[in-house]
Amino acid sequence: MTGGVVQIAPTFDEVEPTGVPERRSTDQRQLLLAAMLVASSDDAIIGEDPQSVITTWNPAAQRLYGYSAEEVVGRNIAFLLPPDRINELDAVVGRVAKGAGAQHYETKRVHKDGHLIEVGMTVSPIRDQSGAIVGTSTIQRDITQRKQTDAVIVEMAAIVDSSNDAIIGKTLEGVITTWNRGAENIYGYTADEMIGKSISLIVPPDRPGEVAEIIAGMMVADARTKNFETQRVCKDGRIIDVSLTVSPIRDSDGMIVGASSVARDVTEHNAMAAALKASELRSLLAVSRAKDEMVSLVSHELRTPLASLLGFTELLYSRDFSEEQRRQYLEVMLREGRRLTDLINDVLHIQRLEAGHQNLDLAPADLNALIRRAVTSAGEDIQRPIEVELPETLPLVMVDTDAVLQVLGNFMSNARKYSPDGGAILVTSQVVGDMVEIRVQDHGLGVPLAELPKLFATFYRVDSGDRRVIKGTGLGLSINRRIVEAHGGQVAAYSEGPGHGSRFQFTLPTVRIGPEEADVLIVEDDTGFARLLQEQFVARGMTTVRTADAETAERLLREGMKPRAVVADLVLPGVQGEEFVTRLGVDGAAVPVLVLTVKNLAPAEISALEKAGVTAVLPKEAGASQAAVSLITEALVPKAKSI
Repeated sequence: MTGGVVQIAPTFDEVEPTGVPERRSTDQRQLLLAAMLVASSDDAIIGEDPQSVITTWNPAAQRLYGYSAEEVVGRNIAFLLPPDRINELDAVVGRVAKGAGAQHYETKRVHKDGHLIEVGMTVSPIRDQSGAIVGTSTIQRDITQRKQTDAVIVEMAAIVDSSNDAIIGKTLEGVITTWNRGAENIYGYTADEMIGKSISLIVPPDRPGEVAEIIAGMMVADARTKNFETQRVCKDGRIIDVSLTVSPIRDSDGMIVGASSVARDVTEHNAMAAALKASELRSLLAVSRAKDEMVSLVSHELRTPLASLLGFTELLYSRDFSEEQRRQYLEVMLREGRRLTDLINDVLHIQRLEAGHQNLDLAPADLNALIRRAVTSAGEDIQRPIEVELPETLPLVMVDTDAVLQVLGNFMSNARKYSPDGGAILVTSQVVGDMVEIRVQDHGLGVPLAELPKLFATFYRVDSGDRRVIKGTGLGLSINRRIVEAHGGQVAAYSEGPGHGSRFQFTLPTVRIGPEEADVLIVEDDTGFARLLQEQFVARGMTTVRTADAETAERLLREGMKPRAVVADLVLPGVQGEEFVTRLGVDGAAVPVLVLTVKNLAPAEISALEKAGVTAVLPKEAGASQAAVSLITEALVPKAKSI
């Protein structure tokens, strides 16, 4: 064999048909390309055999689930399924095996670290050259963020749809893209009627360029517009007032592609505001008129007594009169001076009440005793006697006795004043729930029905000829109303009209608890001195109950109150202090009783009090309250409570 290139001829089996090498090369290139596509895909692509054993696992699958190919190839894919979806795989693979074609669905899978992943899947059959199914290929994509976004979108859509405000989306050209239920309710059009139509359908004809101006302003500012009010047209033709805010709609690149408007119907609100403004204006005018009337009334009421005082003063100064004439003139001056003082006091009182400066000194009180005291203070009037019809017993009321006496005095005085032809004044009372109602009925001028609601207004007086000659300021009833309301009660006025008399009534709260247990019972009608005593006893650690009269104190004692000591004034309205402490001794109350008085008692009078059971008698002078508290404290030691 000579040297050179040796060619070994192939055997018969090694001889390939013409064209086969080329096809094989093409197939290999396609397989290589497919492998490269699988490897570079952003989606997880997983191959499985008919028993769901993993055969291929691309890099995206590793990124999605955290497992490398070496960890999972050869394992059954069931380890990726959550426990509640373990049967899902068999169902999907079964449908693929039966030739159902690719299966698309969304599900959940378990990451290597244990957290769940929302995934979208496409399961397709793998076939051999003969077309037989030899496995499955699954393309999987993480859709967790999309699901979260979808949930937010659904929630936002629900919020928009359920909003009472009209929320409308539109293009920059003003074409409506969304229309919620609020828009349907406000404007009357359905979404089907409006989507795709121009927003100009609901813009009034006199505002043709408004929408374009709003959108242009939003584009320039690159932000939502400030809230403003405008008008819109409803389907039924009504023009309504709306409060509007327009915001930009942006695409994924942040570009403004449309606008969203939120509109609220403020027609009713604006109408109410206009009515309120008109009402406030009317009120201001009414206040101004009332002020003018008040100035006129007060100046008249001030000038009249002042003129009398000055006139009689000049007469007495410039001329000599008999003693009888001087006495008559001085009586007139005294009467006019008192009238002037009452007017000034009423004006100051109503000013304090309107400023909220009514300080009530509340204490239990026997209402029957208060009413009788008020009747006594009103004095005798043969033509207009005051008659009293009261139940034998009424519940104690919790009141400021001085204030209630003022209310009773005002009502009784008015009843007489407006009964120029005479007639009895009747005072009655009754229990109504947890209140006591007091009525003052006269047979005088009566009140027109239209005037009844105005009677308790400040400075208000019924304007009629038969009343102009009756002096008054229009303050008494207003003061009464404020005092009663400060107690938690109410006032009312009734009349069947002119000539039929009037009935004024008010309510006061009853004492809602039984007799209080207290260390010291104080019987003192001077509010300031009583408060001083109370505060000094409290400073010594003792409790107190104060009454303004002996009748109330006796009621408390009869109803079971058992004080450890009693401090009483001798000068009291109604039953006097001497009678009260004497009864106290007769009833066998074995408690210290201390008397404070401005009376200059003789030794025999002091001795009589001591025999009645009085522990000590102290004059009301500087330091009297401290002395009284010290004596009571010493008498109660060692039982006195510590501070």
